[in-house]
Amino acid sequence: MKKSFLIIFAIFMIACGPDKKEVSVPELNLPEDGKSTLLTVDFNGLEPYLNKADDKTYIVNFWATWCKPCVEELPYFEQAGKKYKDQNVEVLLVSLDFPNQADTQLKPFIEKNKIASPVILLNDPDQNSWISKVDSSWTGAIPATLIFNKNKKVFYEKSFTLETLENEINKFLNPLAMKKIQLIFAFIFIAALTSFGLKAPESGYKVGDTAADFKLKNTDGKMVSLSQYKDAKGFIVVFTCNTCPYSVAYEDRIIALDKKYKPKGYPVIAINPNNPAKSKGDSFDEMVIRAKKKGFTFPYLIDDGQKVYPVYGAMKTPHVYILNKENNALKVAYIGSH
Repeated sequence: MKKSFLIIFAIFMIACGPDKKEVSVPELNLPEDGKSTLLTVDFNGLEPYLNKADDKTYIVNFWATWCKPCVEELPYFEQAGKKYKDQNVEVLLVSLDFPNQADTQLKPFIEKNKIASPVILLNDPDQNSWISKVDSSWTGAIPATLIFNKNKKVFYEKSFTLETLENEINKFLNPLAMKKIQLIFAFIFIAALTSFGLKAPESGYKVGDTAADFKLKNTDGKMVSLSQYKDAKGFIVVFTCNTCPYSVAYEDRIIALDKKYKPKGYPVIAINPNNPAKSKGDSFDEMVIRAKKKGFTFPYLIDDGQKVYPVYGAMKTPHVYILNKENNALKVAYIGSH
């Protein structure tokens, strides 16, 4: 009875305070005009959307037009859905509006506010039977949100700001992105068994160390530092060059990695550590030619004076360091070598 009252009487309070099944789930694809779809179901129809186990991350927000905190946070879910769409994130808005007000209240609200995310109207008056099936801790108050993928599921009975919502989304995305990057580079560096023109450093970074920033010259003539990338979640720092056959062989893969992971917050930063006095093919002018010829989508920096690569401990080309931003520091998450 308590759970029923929490939802039914929230309209008067304003301060709106799982067994997996093998079910065929209809796709809620957006139409070409970008407007939201609206599907009305009971909980049996909704439940398959709460238990998908594919490669996507799902954000399911329970809300209603009469819930002021719900309406206030709704734009954040819309923004997150657009921002993380390319990272296999989908937002689903589950409305708890009264079904008999769908045409007079819910649909006009969706159209007026240009809601782009799919909306499901839950028409199931037996709240006591389905609230606990969403999450055993849910009291029935809204706004409430379920974020899940095939690896984990977390329920939130609270309001979000855009920042706090993105923080939670990134907890689901970063481990998956990092694992994929590490697997790719594990294959790349099986072949990287030869050092080209590098003096073996006495020390270097280890996984878990904090990486220092640097400022190096790019092939466009501009100076580049990691601190310039305000929105980055981390970096794929690749020590590579013009003359190493392994580096040359994997240039297309590195370009593809940048195109794939830069939108996810992990841009490639390529650094040529070689001394051009010993390797004329690695001069700055030759780097400019190489970057233009290959169409590099990332900075290609010269380690003038060979000051950066010893700090990292790079001994071969290619040699990769994946850095993660953690509390305004850059932490080494992965090192790729033979």
